[in-house]
Amino acid sequence: MNNQIEALVLAGGLGTRLRPAIGSSTPKALAPIGKEPFLNLLFDNLIRANIERATISIGHLGSAIREKYNQGYKSLQIQFIEEATPLGTGGAVQNALLSMRCQFVLILNGDTLIEYPVKEMIDKLETGVDAVALVTRVENSDRFGSIEISETGFVTGLLETESHKPTHVYAGVTLAKPRALSSLSLPPFPFGFEEEILRKLSNRRQLKAILTPKGFLDIGTPQSFIQAQENAREE
Repeated sequence: MNNQIEALVLAGGLGTRLRPAIGSSTPKALAPIGKEPFLNLLFDNLIRANIERATISIGHLGSAIREKYNQGYKSLQIQFIEEATPLGTGGAVQNALLSMRCQFVLILNGDTLIEYPVKEMIDKLETGVDAVALVTRVENSDRFGSIEISETGFVTGLLETESHKPTHVYAGVTLAKPRALSSLSLPPFPFGFEEEILRKLSNRRQLKAILTPKGFLDIGTPQSFIQAQENAREE
C-alpha cells in the first residue's frame, strides 16, 4: 500500500473543446469511454498502483462528479475540493494542497490516462529533487509543447512551441513533495501547472523526468476522444 501518496486529480476545467462530442451538460472527466466514464479508468489505475486516497479538484459541472463518486470508488477513498472560480490547473494544485496531508502528491490530469511506475517515481524523487514528471514520446506533438531532458534526467526546458515531428511530451502525471510546491512564488489565479509550477521547478533544477514507453490516452479534443473510444472497442 502506498500510504504516503495521495492522488490529486485535476477535473475542474471547462472542457470547451470537447463539448461538440459530449454535449454541454456532461463534465469532460465523465465522458464515456466504452461503457464507463473516463474517471473510472483513471481510478482503476490508481487502485492498481495501491493508492488508497484521491482528491478531485472540481469546478465546471462538478456537482455531477461529486454525486457519482460521493461514496468513493471501489477501494478508493475520494474527497472533493471545489473551485469557486476557475483557478487554472496550477491554481487548482495550490488550492488543493492547502487541505491535503501527505508525504507525496501524485498530480494527474483529469483527461489523460497512462500507466505510471510509482515505485520508480518515488525512488527518483528521493534522490533529492522536488518533483518527478512522467514523459512519453509522440510522433506528432501538434497539440502539445515539447520537453527537453538532460543526460542526467533533469527537465531542462518546457517548450510551448508545437512540433509536427517526434518529440518528448509531458504525459499528465507528476509525483511531487507538497511542501516544495507550496513554497513556490506563483502569480495570482488562474495559472497553469505546466507553465508556472513545472517550469519553475525546472529552472531550479528540481524536476526530473521518467521516460515511459507507454502511450497515453487523451480525451482533450473531439478527435482524441473519438480515438479513445475506438481504442476501447478494440480492447
